[in-house]
Amino acid sequence: MSALVCSLLLMLPTAAMEHRQTPEIPTASALEEPSTSGEVEIPRGEKEIGPPVPLWAVEKTRGLQKKRRERNKKKKKKKKGGGGSVSGPRIRLIFDGDKTNVCMEARSISNDADVYTARCSNSSKQQFKKEGSKIKIGSYCLGYSGMWLKIKSCSSSSTSWSWSAPGQMKAKGECATQRHEPGFNERCKLQDCKRAQRHKTDKWDDS
Repeated sequence: MSALVCSLLLMLPTAAMEHRQTPEIPTASALEEPSTSGEVEIPRGEKEIGPPVPLWAVEKTRGLQKKRRERNKKKKKKKKGGGGSVSGPRIRLIFDGDKTNVCMEARSISNDADVYTARCSNSSKQQFKKEGSKIKIGSYCLGYSGMWLKIKSCSSSSTSWSWSAPGQMKAKGECATQRHEPGFNERCKLQDCKRAQRHKTDKWDDS
């Protein structure tokens, strides 16, 4: 009798272990918190598509772009070509292979006067004329002082120029130029020819 009781007692832990439930391991999706905002999440890598742009807005944008292009064309046209009724000898800037409406102009026809760019005109202050190695204006000549172009007495040693094709105007191995793009009221100077070439302002026409 006692042996039977003992065997029953030994079987009890085994039966309890068989009826124990294995805990369920939660999945990754179960661990994600539910969205409380009510918004639909956009998958990574996809762009949210906004509301369609009204046709009137598209047409307005195109119209503004067209006006901007026309304004830019007018600006370029002002600087390029078109001397109109301007006549007589002058020194006109060549930019991108085209004659511009930008010319050298002396501040005054007097000794040591500065030289700037200006809109080509019939002004006597633009009447430069090439004579051999000299470029004359009135009774004076175009020369230089340091890097800056100046009006000088023709007897000065700083009034000798050489012209090399196509249109480079040189003194002491440097080219006559203005600052960068064709523009008015820019002081004319001498600069390293390669640098002036990069800005496309190293060529002039003397006709």
